[in-house]
Amino acid sequence: ALPISQKSWPVAGLTCQLVKHKLPLLTMVVAAKKKIAQRRDSKFLSMDIRHFVAFCQCSIKMEARLFLDYDITLKDHLAIKIWPHFERMALRNSTGSMDKWVPFHTVLGPHNKFVVEDIYHAKQKAWNSHRRFVLNFIFRAHCKPEVFKAQMPILSRESFWRNPIAAFNTNSPMHKALKKYRSSGNALQTGAFLIIPERLVKDDDENLVRNLLQRTQRLIGLAQSLWPMLCDR
Repeated sequence: ALPISQKSWPVAGLTCQLVKHKLPLLTMVVAAKKKIAQRRDSKFLSMDIRHFVAFCQCSIKMEARLFLDYDITLKDHLAIKIWPHFERMALRNSTGSMDKWVPFHTVLGPHNKFVVEDIYHAKQKAWNSHRRFVLNFIFRAHCKPEVFKAQMPILSRESFWRNPIAAFNTNSPMHKALKKYRSSGNALQTGAFLIIPERLVKDDDENLVRNLLQRTQRLIGLAQSLWPMLCDR
């Protein structure tokens, strides 16, 4: 929550410098480890647990305000001190299209909350436990409730479940639905993603759609691989 500079955070500063000079990842890791070893006496590296506890108190306070409309009075002097910084950070990342702030209880975050309410507890009789598990992964491909709602007419069809991966093929009904959704200027992924889409086609909008289709197919495959492990008791 507090401002962090390269001087006060040597590891982060070093990483920024390494990325700037386009050094290989392995070189970056080795250099970072050496930098840490050289600064074992740094006050930052020997973190005071009180700062973490104070941060958690601020997180609880913000959570209560946003979800319960209740204001918690902080008593810890350190928590009171960092609260203005935390509040500014949390509000900037939890309003509008920004959904990067993660509450103390992570299930109340915008992505997890949507999965719990609109997938796992959705009133869809055709969705059994396995289907809801797969739908969770489909949502994670973009983490946009609006996109998921645009996909719902297809996800609700029994025919979709005959081959969910194939349902995201190029020129499929899902492809056309996402293309139509994007044509109105709607975003196809959460602002919390820092994804640079692979260039698959020349048209930028179509490229975003194609990347989402392929990313979803990979995640459905992952969900199908994990499901038997989850059920193995």
